[in-house]
Amino acid sequence: MDALSVPGDLPSLELVARWLATAAAEAHLSKLAASRLRLAVDEVVTNIVVHGYHEGGLTGDMQLRAENDGKTLRIVVEDTAPPFDPFSLSSPQDLDKALEERELGGLGVFLAMESVDEFKYERAGDRNRNIFVVNLPTADVASGTEQIEKSAPQGPWVLVLDDDAGNREQAAGMLATCDYQVMVADSLPEALRQLSQQPADAMLLNLHSSISDPLEWLRYLKSNEAGAIGTVIVTSPVDNPQGVMQALEMGADDFLVGPAHPDILRARIEASIGVRRLRHQLERELVEELRVTEVLRISEKLERDIQIGRQIQMSFLPESLPVLSGWELASRFRPAREVAGDWYDAFNLEHIRRVGLVIADVADKGVGPAMFMALMRSLIRAFAQQPSSLRWLDALDIGEAPSPEAPRARRRIPPTAGSTALRNAMEQTNNYIAKTHGDTGMFATLFFGLLDPVTGLLQYVNGGHEPPIIIGANGVKSRLPPSGMAVGIMEGSEYTLESVQLDPGDMLLAYTDGVTDARDPNRKFFTEKRLLTLVEQVDPTADGLLDRIMKELDAHIADADQFDDITMLAVKRLLA
Repeated sequence: MDALSVPGDLPSLELVARWLATAAAEAHLSKLAASRLRLAVDEVVTNIVVHGYHEGGLTGDMQLRAENDGKTLRIVVEDTAPPFDPFSLSSPQDLDKALEERELGGLGVFLAMESVDEFKYERAGDRNRNIFVVNLPTADVASGTEQIEKSAPQGPWVLVLDDDAGNREQAAGMLATCDYQVMVADSLPEALRQLSQQPADAMLLNLHSSISDPLEWLRYLKSNEAGAIGTVIVTSPVDNPQGVMQALEMGADDFLVGPAHPDILRARIEASIGVRRLRHQLERELVEELRVTEVLRISEKLERDIQIGRQIQMSFLPESLPVLSGWELASRFRPAREVAGDWYDAFNLEHIRRVGLVIADVADKGVGPAMFMALMRSLIRAFAQQPSSLRWLDALDIGEAPSPEAPRARRRIPPTAGSTALRNAMEQTNNYIAKTHGDTGMFATLFFGLLDPVTGLLQYVNGGHEPPIIIGANGVKSRLPPSGMAVGIMEGSEYTLESVQLDPGDMLLAYTDGVTDARDPNRKFFTEKRLLTLVEQVDPTADGLLDRIMKELDAHIADADQFDDITMLAVKRLLA
């Protein structure tokens, strides 16, 4: 395979990802191995571009080559940035401490090195050389797998649960062409009846329904463990990311967005069933072979893995919020029991004299999404700070400039330095994630605003996120609804740029759905209505408002398990 030489800048990341995908395909890596290799190389290459070149005001190139000797695939990355040995960052040694006592940073590189079978670093002349090694499967293993697949008499059983006859027929036909044994049901009782007669290896549940509530079906199946059912895969239209996230939080194993090709459907089902079978096999081996002390050791290791994921979450949150004359910024972040899917950020953009404000919620949970969030945060910051001319905006359809009669509270904005940074960050981050990591199924709802601390003008884009609230002296003044879809779902998504004026005494409150979806011991939600009632009582400080909301949330949750991550960001313009 030909080597690749690219400039050390952000647009080159997409070229690197495509080249790496070809190298993995030619080496016949499994989907999991290819994904882990890509995430590892992505982390290191992004660090080279952002920290090695961009932050130091330097330019240079990156050269990549693939070496396959039949036993291993070696990816070699060289750059001319200042010397940096990833091994100089010590492995985390403080995971037994409380989160607030641990040192921040470095975990992205640590997990990148752990994602491949071997990682090496060399300094060759004036170049850094990072080497990623992945072991290839042996011929015996491949042959054995092939024989097992050929000897299987029939495919797994799949239940299609959908109240639309046309959808059921289409899904059943597609599954039959993939050699699956298919059952269909138009209601939960019918599904339970069929499962009592024939256990299913997987279930396809359509979230799009005009007469039923599929999420309630999913909640019943998961909470009551009703019926002999294996993995659950939900299907959804492209414009329903919130439904997909709710389904994943309720226990769905995977999801498909939009019309699915038979090959993609088969790959998702086989992957989900394979993971479930592997998990059951490991559980049986633990019960049969391990003693109590070994079980405890493995439990501690799993807990350490979760703690590493939590540390990643904490490492990309800002250590402190910007201090602005005439303004107060405050935040609250409380992760749920597992690795958090929420994040927020606040940072100065010196070149345009603005302050960036970000709050986001990534679908799914785990170490993988934590690495995904770290990558997205780096991209948002880097693209927002990337110098660019306003000239390219002339060709964009941004609509007419607002007339004097347009509402003062919220309007579409003409080209400015701030709008350029917003559009760069949202569009380029979305396109890169959708192109390079689209097959992972990860995406995020994201609100990104640029505040002019002198005038109080807030320019923003809301990518499918919960509408932030503008609070004035007399209570709620307005909401900032979505102006585009969630980030990373579809390449080329359009994001409308909006603006709102924060007057002296006004406050912006941004939050994630972990606030409104917080549950009490009876599984009742906190609700958006209750939050809006709370903010109608005006607080003199941003900290005071967040403290009051957290107090109400604690009282509501009581001794119940925290259902989701709770994240809030408040910005108040002080009275002169």
